[in-house]
This record gives sequence, C-alpha cells and structure tokens, in this order.
Amino acid sequence: MYSGKYSAREQRTMSHTKHNRRRPLRWSKQLTILACLTLLLTGFVGSSLAWLVSAPDPVTNTFEYAKVACSVVEEFDNNVKTNVQIKNDGNISAYIRAKIVATWQDADGNVYPGAPAIKPIINSEDWTLQGEYYYCNAKVAAGHSTPVLINRCDNVPAPEDGYALHVEILADAIQAEPSGENGAAYKAWGVDPATLG
Repeated sequence: MYSGKYSAREQRTMSHTKHNRRRPLRWSKQLTILACLTLLLTGFVGSSLAWLVSAPDPVTNTFEYAKVACSVVEEFDNNVKTNVQIKNDGNISAYIRAKIVATWQDADGNVYPGAPAIKPIINSEDWTLQGEYYYCNAKVAAGHSTPVLINRCDNVPAPEDGYALHVEILADAIQAEPSGENGAAYKAWGVDPATLG
C-alpha cells in the first residue's frame, strides 16, 4: 500500500537515476562552424582530386627559350674574300655587329708584328662604323642574313716571305627586343643599332 512516501531504498534509486540521466547533446557555435568547415574542405579536396585524376590528356609544354647566335657567310673568288654576310642562326630577331681583324700569318699560325693595311670595300648604306665595330643598321630576322658587309677584300703583298694575309670577321648578335636605352644591345654594346643609319 502506498503511503505517499518513498522508502529509503526507493529514494536512493531515484536520486541515483536523476543524477545519471543524460542531458541532450547541444552543439556550440564553434563546434558547428568547425563541422561546416570540415565538410567544405573535404568537398574541395575530393572534387580537386577527382578532377586531377580524371583529366583527359596530358598537356605538353611547348615553351622554347630564346636563342641568339650568328655565323659568318662568305665567298672566295681566286683567294679574294667577297660577299661577306652574317646570318642570324637564332630563333628571334637580333642586332648584329662585326669586327674585321686582319693579320699576317705563316703556315704554323704565327702572327707577324704589324697589321696589314687592307682596304675592304664596305657596304656603308647598311652598315655603320662605331669604334672598331660595324653595326648592321636594321635588325635581322631569325634564319635571315644581314646585307653584305664586305663586297670585296683584295689580297695585299706580304711584308716577308712565308706570310699570308688572314682576314677574320668576328661577329656578335644580341636580341633586338626591347630596343632603346633599356634594350639588351644598348646595355651590352653601349650602342642602339636602331638609331644608326
């Protein structure tokens, strides 16, 4: 029969149950934000990996470095140097300059003291002499040659037996763009070939 009161044992059981009852889980703002960021990051990483893995074909890099080079092209007519040009062997437009070096040499390559007094016929319409160098007045496209520098350079008599005239053309090429005082030619040579001629 119920007397309206709990026995001591029942009171202990009820007290124990009341304290062990689980509270409902409550999400704090920080926990909610952290969960959302984790889901977003997982979505971004997953979609990025899926895109990278399913990329159709590999892309080939076709970048090519600029190359500047030149070579001397010349003809000989009975041991006389003629039609001397410089070819742009690079893959970009270039300014070209050339220096004419004449020496007397014997069969062993020994150089005679004193420079020969040669008088090459220079194409002064397309080339300008500045110091020791002839500068081509226009830039030269890749794979093309300059206008003729020396039309003809006749042999002159040697000062001693056993020596012969050697005329060498030393050519330089440098990228044409950019031009002006900030250009490569002006910085390297101190001359802007675009202003010559």
